[in-house]
Amino acid sequence: MRSVPTSLALALVWATAAAGGPARVDFGTPPAADPATARLAVAAGSGEERFAFWTATNRDGELCLGSRLGASARPPGAYRCLRRGLERPLLTVEGGGGRGGQITWGVLSGIAAPDVSRVSVTEGAATQAKRDLPLAPLPGFPGWHVFTTGVRDRPPDVVEAYGSDGIVVRDLGLWIHPPRSAVVTGSVTTPAGVVPVITVAPPPVNGQPPPATGPAWTDTFARLGVDAGSDRVVTRALALPALREVLAYHPAWLEQTTRWSTCGGRPLGDVVSFRFRSPASFTAVLPMIGSANGYAYTTATQKIRAAGWSELNVSVDTADAAIAGVDSHPYALAAGAGSTVVVQTLAPPRPGGGPDDTEPCSHD
Repeated sequence: MRSVPTSLALALVWATAAAGGPARVDFGTPPAADPATARLAVAAGSGEERFAFWTATNRDGELCLGSRLGASARPPGAYRCLRRGLERPLLTVEGGGGRGGQITWGVLSGIAAPDVSRVSVTEGAATQAKRDLPLAPLPGFPGWHVFTTGVRDRPPDVVEAYGSDGIVVRDLGLWIHPPRSAVVTGSVTTPAGVVPVITVAPPPVNGQPPPATGPAWTDTFARLGVDAGSDRVVTRALALPALREVLAYHPAWLEQTTRWSTCGGRPLGDVVSFRFRSPASFTAVLPMIGSANGYAYTTATQKIRAAGWSELNVSVDTADAAIAGVDSHPYALAAGAGSTVVVQTLAPPRPGGGPDDTEPCSHD
């Protein structure tokens, strides 16, 4: 079994007191945003280098986010609505542009959750200077704050959100990129499958960098939780009653969905990842995923005692329209960040996902 890792966000321990009772969490699919509620949260730049960050709400009063790049002052045509109680602590959109294969300007704007007290960015290809961004109250959403880097010569390399006990989320930046037709020197794969371009600037002439040449371009990259196309698989994962119970009593956020395939490369479905705001310990009866030679995975129904989990992943087999199983991050558990004890096996492991050659995964 292989789950392709795609997240570049690092969620660290966040010491937040657990609520005394179940939290209000939206386990369904959020309704669409109401365009009549659109409100400009923050804007930076002017003309073609203007980047505007907008909010709206849906009929359930949930927060919806959108952005617009360019001179138009009209609200955006699309928004991403967040599931109440599962909002990511740091939500950002990066915009910018350039000429040819070079980035010449960029900006990052976003919002921070109530438990985030500080947001900083690391900027500058050579200096890697770090600075805190001013946080302004987000109208209509008590405790939330909005921020922007302003227009710079490129987007930040790193953005970090801090809580009372340190870093909550650390995201790598600089994901905007020229069109694929532009001349580039290399590329890497990002969490969302976007291919940002890594360019190498020509050598300086008389101590001055040469001007960017080639066709002008603009681009955006959003980190607003999962995209709308993943709502169906997230809703399927959240239909698991035991998972709802865990998430109701242990505050968490929806981090991402990841494409899931066999070791041989055959698509299986998606993995839905949740991050706990503080290490979670619980006892629950859950389908647990495992590995077996000759098959994509095994699934068993087990009563487990989880201690100190920082992450919970749900593997959804889209071919069977079923939840294959739950697990925590294997590297975190291996490093001693949490443990799992099987109290009772209610249904023994059985193979799933069809035949699979585990040899390509032998190095994992």
